[in-house]
Amino acid sequence: MKRILLLFCLCYFNLIQVSAQSCNPSAGACGCGFSLLSISQTSGQNAGSFVFNSCDAYGIHWEMKTSGGTVVASGEAAPTSSTISFTLPSGIATGTYVFTACVTKNNPAGTSTCNGTSSISFSFTAPSGGSGGGTNVSNLGQYVGINTSNTGQTFAGLGAFNLVVNGKVIANEIRVRTGWADFVFNETYSLPKIINVERFILKNKHLPGIPSAEKVKEEGISVGEMNAKLLQKIEELTLYLIDQNKRIEKLKKNKQNQI
Repeated sequence: MKRILLLFCLCYFNLIQVSAQSCNPSAGACGCGFSLLSISQTSGQNAGSFVFNSCDAYGIHWEMKTSGGTVVASGEAAPTSSTISFTLPSGIATGTYVFTACVTKNNPAGTSTCNGTSSISFSFTAPSGGSGGGTNVSNLGQYVGINTSNTGQTFAGLGAFNLVVNGKVIANEIRVRTGWADFVFNETYSLPKIINVERFILKNKHLPGIPSAEKVKEEGISVGEMNAKLLQKIEELTLYLIDQNKRIEKLKKNKQNQI
């Protein structure tokens, strides 16, 4: 009789414990107070872990999104504890993301139905290379960012750029297709008078047609356009030198005639 009573007590205790702790999503909607408590990145790696409350979830689906809602990573987990480790694909740019997780109805994990969704802010630092690093490239179709995000946003009011690089670039050759400045040598070109150029420099502290240091600091320069402008100034200088040489030769000739 004592053995039967002891067995009954053990079964009853286990039943109470399961009822109090278990949240079985497969049985229907699961509230179970699911929430993310914290999230951290594994130092120098495209990996990390998040901690959720003690909800006994069969499966968890997680997503990492940009502030604009673009999903950059996602995954599934079958929890054995309240701490879940995750791995991220290479190429995610440094920034602050929204990390979302939810309890799924499938066992052990799946995305057929999400319940108890919770979100938390996640500050991610892209690895500089080595273990877990790789090349940090953010590719969103026509827009590519290296060590930064590029979603087609405007920069310094100049519009969108297909490639944005946060860092230095080195290459064996860069070819830019742009306009050129040979129009300076056309007979119809009006060469600025040197006195007017002098007045402009004294007033503005930079050459006509060349952006100021303040503007370059704010907006940068277009490499192709700036090379064409600099060539224009070189060609104008050449014309000034040719004209000056003619004047000098004329003065020499006049002096010789006076002797």
